[in-house]
Amino acid sequence: MTTNYWLTITNMENWQIIKEKEIYAFNESNKRYFDELRIGDFLVMYVIPKKIGGLFQVISKKENEKTNLKGDKYIHKVKIKKIIVPKSEIEVTDKIVQNISIFKNSIRWGTILFGRSIKKITKEDYNFVKSLIVRQEDVRVK
Repeated sequence: MTTNYWLTITNMENWQIIKEKEIYAFNESNKRYFDELRIGDFLVMYVIPKKIGGLFQVISKKENEKTNLKGDKYIHKVKIKKIIVPKSEIEVTDKIVQNISIFKNSIRWGTILFGRSIKKITKEDYNFVKSLIVRQEDVRVK
């Protein structure tokens, strides 16, 4: 099986819960993304508005299990483990956006994420974001 890389989207309130509980979840209307996600996949957490929260890996999936996330009925739960989470979120600048393939040549790159909870990215995109975090934190990770 191939490992996939994803940009997962959340708000600041749920980001605090995601970091603490190491979970991510989908509502019923986004179940197809839950179904596509595999154990071992890697996630870049994008925190609205315009921040990168950290990197995670999927370690388990459970359907029809309530979560603590706010704002919707999230019943498709993904247990995740931290790969690296910076002390403070990284501000997403135009320079960063132009180095992520799903945003290249977009005038209004935010519209690509509008209404989504997750979007597939490339391994190169993931590694680019990882290098930004490592540079900011001056740490070494796997």
